[in-house]
Amino acid sequence: MHGATHIIVTLADGTRSDADLVGDDPASDLAVLRIGSPEPLPHVELGESGGLRVGQIAIAVGIRSGSRRPSRQASCPRSAGRCARRRAA
Repeated sequence: MHGATHIIVTLADGTRSDADLVGDDPASDLAVLRIGSPEPLPHVELGESGGLRVGQIAIAVGIRSGSRRPSRQASCPRSAGRCARRRAA
């Protein structure tokens, strides 16, 4: 996605749509895209961190306290109450 000038996404039902790149992180191969639709689209249900199990990958996206820049982080908990940081931006 990094540096793309035109992005087209294909949804699970085969519908194709132009997309805008909101942000990306080439090092972690993660991108956030925005597409428009006249109808609500299927979406991922957000989870609660309390239900995360050891070994599952968690992705956090947001704005850190005191910062104006969005950040993202992928981590894998090694034990209850602890995370091993894989990549932070």
